[in-house]
Amino acid sequence: MQSSQQTKFIHTYRMRMSVAILTCTLIAALMLAIAFKIDVKTAESNFRDRTEAAYAQLQNKINDSQAVISALSGWHRSHIEKSHSEFSIFTRAMLANHPHVYSIQYLRKVNEQERPAFETQMREEGYAAFNILDRTGEADFIPAKMRQLYFPLTFVEPLEPANSHLIGVDFSSDAELAKSIRAAIESGETVSSKPVTLFAGKPMFILFKAVYKGNIVPEDIKERIEHVDGLFAVVVSPEMLQSYVLDSLDATTTSVTLYHSSFDKYDVAGHLLNYNAPSHSDRFEWLLPEFRQVVDMNSIGRPLIIEFCRDMSLSDINPALPTAIFLAYLATILFIRHSLKGDLKHSIATEISKDELFREKERAEVTLYSIADGVITTDNNNRIEHMNEVAQKLTGWRNGSATGELLGTVFLTYDQENGRPETAILEDETLEHAAAGIRREFLLRSNDGHEYAIKCSVARIRDRSDEVMGSVIVFRDVSTEQAMAMQLAYQARHDELTGLYNRREFELQLGRSLERVRQGGKADVLCYLDLDQFKVVNDTCGHIAGDELLRQVTHLLRENIRDSDLLARLGGDEFGLIMLGCSIEKAKEIAAVLHQLIREYRFVWQGKTFDIGASMGLVEITPEIGSIHEVMSAADSACYVAKDKGRNRIFAYTLNDSELMNRQGEMQWVHKIHEAFANSRFVLYRQQVVPLNHEQAPIHYEVLLRMRDDNGGAVVLPMAFIPAAERYNIMSDVDRWVVKNALAMMSMEHDGRVVYNLNLSGKSLNDENFLAFVVSEIESSGVDTQRICFEITETAAIANLSSARSFMNSLRKMGCSFALDDFGSGLSSFAYLKNLPVDYLKIDGSFVKDMIDDPVDLAMVTCIAQVGRVMGIKTIAESVENESIKNQLKLIGVDYAQGYGVAFPEEWLINEQPASLAGCPDAVAPACKSA
Repeated sequence: MQSSQQTKFIHTYRMRMSVAILTCTLIAALMLAIAFKIDVKTAESNFRDRTEAAYAQLQNKINDSQAVISALSGWHRSHIEKSHSEFSIFTRAMLANHPHVYSIQYLRKVNEQERPAFETQMREEGYAAFNILDRTGEADFIPAKMRQLYFPLTFVEPLEPANSHLIGVDFSSDAELAKSIRAAIESGETVSSKPVTLFAGKPMFILFKAVYKGNIVPEDIKERIEHVDGLFAVVVSPEMLQSYVLDSLDATTTSVTLYHSSFDKYDVAGHLLNYNAPSHSDRFEWLLPEFRQVVDMNSIGRPLIIEFCRDMSLSDINPALPTAIFLAYLATILFIRHSLKGDLKHSIATEISKDELFREKERAEVTLYSIADGVITTDNNNRIEHMNEVAQKLTGWRNGSATGELLGTVFLTYDQENGRPETAILEDETLEHAAAGIRREFLLRSNDGHEYAIKCSVARIRDRSDEVMGSVIVFRDVSTEQAMAMQLAYQARHDELTGLYNRREFELQLGRSLERVRQGGKADVLCYLDLDQFKVVNDTCGHIAGDELLRQVTHLLRENIRDSDLLARLGGDEFGLIMLGCSIEKAKEIAAVLHQLIREYRFVWQGKTFDIGASMGLVEITPEIGSIHEVMSAADSACYVAKDKGRNRIFAYTLNDSELMNRQGEMQWVHKIHEAFANSRFVLYRQQVVPLNHEQAPIHYEVLLRMRDDNGGAVVLPMAFIPAAERYNIMSDVDRWVVKNALAMMSMEHDGRVVYNLNLSGKSLNDENFLAFVVSEIESSGVDTQRICFEITETAAIANLSSARSFMNSLRKMGCSFALDDFGSGLSSFAYLKNLPVDYLKIDGSFVKDMIDDPVDLAMVTCIAQVGRVMGIKTIAESVENESIKNQLKLIGVDYAQGYGVAFPEEWLINEQPASLAGCPDAVAPACKSA
């Protein structure tokens, strides 16, 4: 019988083992397949990331090439006299900054009649044997008699043997280059050639951009062909670009081919870059997939195509996961084998004394359920059977001494509220019916006199017949927890640095003061105190010094206020003081004493001494004062009036005070600005800025901001709401709204000659996120950056010189221009002008409007116009009110005029209809979002 049972166990063991091995094998195989799939995805993702980075590098360098040729066109437009020496200096700097540019060239337009004189002129300028030559070599030619115009190479940098032999070669004699030249002239845009081997026998491509007489691109093709002056050519070396591409790739495994889309991929004539990674001969790599990515770059006039190719190798497979799977597989098999063998060896255990086992089990379960720190077990007569070490420590009794003693003799507990002894905890009637005992909090007094706050859990121990065998008392010391709770309650009401009430507790006390006054109690007075020199100490000596200053000022205030007064730190360097049962006259006396003490106080830190002043606002708390918020607002406003009056003084709030009403009026304008954002009540106007001496110069409009009133009718001028926006730091939001909506309006207009001037405040220049916002809006709008001119006031630019210069340089690289508004109003206008990259100077209207009658104003305007001409900066006169001023400005040489004598501001309309303007921009500050 026993042998048969063993055979059955062995058979069951083998069956279970076989099923376990098969199941584990299938799971391991599936996990290996998933791991391989992950490795392939990871390798492909890495390949995609690297190729995208390489493509971005190549795209950036090609974009840089376009920027170079745009800079050349800009140089051509800004230099009336164009000498070879100046142009050589300019181009050398460009080549030094763009190593991938092989050379920079200039092709001069020459017709048949001009050819003899032109060749003679070039010989006289130093090219002794200069002649217009045909391009020779393997290219398709256009005979000279079929060419009406010649475009010979008249300038090349660097002038090296590989380039110098091309001086005089007519690029239009090459049929392919002639197509690119004609396309550049007719489009007015940058055009790329097909690959050529003109230079050093290596394939390169040329970027052409035409320049025209008068420095303005004509509107139609016929005029462009007629007025073309020549072409700039930038030769780009793909060989130099190769390093930028390979830096972003794994050059040991990835091959790269860059070719012109006009050619087949396998046509070597169209290849600009061809890099083949070293071959590998791993035995199993033919089983692994190949990764390939083709990108149509579609840039610079004709598309280029770059192709990346990489074979996955065994090194791309991460051995860690397969190894871990294999080890887990072996461990699982071994574990199952061990478990099944254990089951095979186990037999039915002999039942031992069921009553004793149940007794011990019940006692262990109750003890484990209730255990915390100290444990005491008693018998049915409440005599102690056992105490653990923690219970001995807390009660002051040793286990040997306590055994057999009544619980009430050893475990001395008292009510925490009234100190009444609680010795009968085992006689509680609820204990008899509680499933898991009862829990209470007591004060425990030990045998040596120490007292502990404890949490106590008591439960009965029962036998199989449900008879009570004894009790278990589990308790733990919570003295530290209670102390921490008291500390947290204190911290919730007090400022951590100074120990004063915090703002939350102060407002609760202020609410009680209001309630007490409304119920007929004596009036209280609220004092709002703001330190005047705290920021100087903080910025000069650091936050540690600032914290010490706050602690010392706190001590000074505490020592000199009444015991009944409530002092709090409201935040930063701001304090609040509630003078209970105090008249406003008495409060002024107390405030004057505190003010004098702070004024005479000297803060010393590491050898430096600081004078500390304070601005104070007083508000009498009366039944008419309103809510807590209104009281705090009134005190804050009174404090700010004290600051506006020169700081370090006291101002008492009274109803109908004109200065407070002005400040509250500004706060109302803040609310109206928020409503204007929310309800789309901002309106864009524009005022024309006309050229005075050059009728073909671009037309300018200054964009002006207006607000409609609450009824949507009357127009509110900016001087009503802009001061409030400046004071309360929402001017940057207003600027964002203007930029976003002005660009939207410009995108609906298609006159490329019109330039719009957008005003920016000093707050926006200091906003670290504002530049990114402007760039994003320009890119998303699609507006030509040459139509955008930003106006910055002279005072704002000087006050934020570093930020202004960085901001202006970033946007000028994109093609935007800048005007310096109110020029001449500052004390150091000309000194700072050299440091600001501006395109226009707007002469302050205070000089312009009286220049006919005031010789000093006339001299100032003349001086600014002369400085502008010397520096190559256009000038715009503001406040041109009549023809006399306008004619005088023409004589002086001012470039533009703006004012009521030229054109009145008008609402900006699209097709004679107001455009639909956006509300709050997506990227504005929270002040706008909260509207």
